[in-house]
Amino acid sequence: MPDRFDVKRRFETPSGIRYGAVDLQAGCAARLQRIPEDGSEYKLDEILFTQAAEVLPTIVHPNLVQVLELGHDPDGAYAASAIADGAMLLDFLQAQGQLSVKDVVSVATDCLLGMTALDAAGWRHGDPSPHRVFVRRGENNRLAAQLSESGFTLLAQPPDSLSPGAALPWREMGFVAPEVILQQTADVRADLHTLGCTLYYCLTGNPPFGGATQDAAAAAHLSTRARPLLQWKSDLPPKTADWIMALLEADPANRPSSPDHALELLETARGRGPRPNPTPVPTPETIRKQVVIPPAQVQLPAITPQIAPAPAERSREHMLITLGLLTITLLTCGYGLSNGTRKPVAASTQLPSKAAPAVAAAIPTNSVTVAAIPALPGNPMGRYVRIELPGKGTLTLPEVEVYSDGKNIARTGKASQSTTVFNGVAGRAIDGKTNGEYFTNTSSHTEVNDPHPWWEVDLSSNQRIQAVTIWARTEGNGKFVSRLEGYQIVVFDNKRHEVYRSARNAAPKQFARIELILPIAAVR
Repeated sequence: MPDRFDVKRRFETPSGIRYGAVDLQAGCAARLQRIPEDGSEYKLDEILFTQAAEVLPTIVHPNLVQVLELGHDPDGAYAASAIADGAMLLDFLQAQGQLSVKDVVSVATDCLLGMTALDAAGWRHGDPSPHRVFVRRGENNRLAAQLSESGFTLLAQPPDSLSPGAALPWREMGFVAPEVILQQTADVRADLHTLGCTLYYCLTGNPPFGGATQDAAAAAHLSTRARPLLQWKSDLPPKTADWIMALLEADPANRPSSPDHALELLETARGRGPRPNPTPVPTPETIRKQVVIPPAQVQLPAITPQIAPAPAERSREHMLITLGLLTITLLTCGYGLSNGTRKPVAASTQLPSKAAPAVAAAIPTNSVTVAAIPALPGNPMGRYVRIELPGKGTLTLPEVEVYSDGKNIARTGKASQSTTVFNGVAGRAIDGKTNGEYFTNTSSHTEVNDPHPWWEVDLSSNQRIQAVTIWARTEGNGKFVSRLEGYQIVVFDNKRHEVYRSARNAAPKQFARIELILPIAAVR
């Protein structure tokens, strides 16, 4: 083994020979293995191994055991990983017995999140079986899971003498997808099949495709269908059972298309419900009605009595404010600057609010440069800026920028949120890093299906809020973006009175800047 690792012991696992070591560079424990496995007849794919050595150590995610290094020494290729936090799922099941539905959903969710991070980097795990899933009890007694040895089973090819359909050495055939057994081209859907077999095993104590020998299990996998889960566990929620059985489909085309797709389907099966429909694009007349709201249609907020200006002054004041706000809105809401061309921008339909109604002007997501406009009386004055979703949902924010006089003042604030999971603390959304890939550790994250998800920044004192920019989670080809559908921006003053609430906004493809403009009546 290389000089970086001080090997202390050798031990056998269900997956093969492993070595316990100390990583002298990082000062932590490590686990090493040979690729191919010690004693196997597999052949190393040198090209794929070289690519893996460059990419896998860069993928950091709470649901993946960190890959430390892949390399060569005089005895061949090796892979080094961090020590998993918990027990091997296989050992856990043997000690504790079958898992509850709640625990199985937790394991499924964590594994899919880890697989999504790999998918976003162009990799797949290769074998999310009970031998390579580690679990532990976390906060609120939740069973958390991590995937270990990411991609390692893909780096070596079976010997040429192995016939398609025969049992693969070093693999448990009750968990291997049919296309892998047949040595056909496989993609991430093969991993979803293996994960489905793992979840089935967690619930029933039996693999879905069994046999007295590995060859018998391989034959069963190719020729039979798994016994329906509801025949094993009648108390299992039917939609959850159907979701797992879909992962076990023999034809990859009948399985979910990706880990993220599988996660979305799982949330739907658990009762998350459909997302709100996109807000329709209003007509120019609708936009004009939103920009200038006649005072008679708006309930005036309570204000301190003042000496009224003369009629001529009042008329001139109203005209100037109207023209000023209309000009700003047309510049920021009606048109976006993109490569010197004008493009119309979709606005949002107004929703009722306890505070004075507000007009939200969305800057197009393909427009990065926005002219800095000084804050005006038409912008709300507040201390707390909140992003919230309507109803149940999951809120993940790479970055939130709050502008006053053209400057982002959120960076000096203090962030909080409704709930926190996967180490996605609220402060990540004001760290100045807009990378939309979650595994880069730059995004906040509430619980999945939080009953009322929100994120908020405390600006310490009342500030004139000119605009808010929201950055979206973009990994997996934008599969997570739709979670922001219908988000609203809410502003509270020092006394926690709501002073502004935007319309529901469409989910941005990458980011969206929303100008916060109060109607004329609220300004006066």
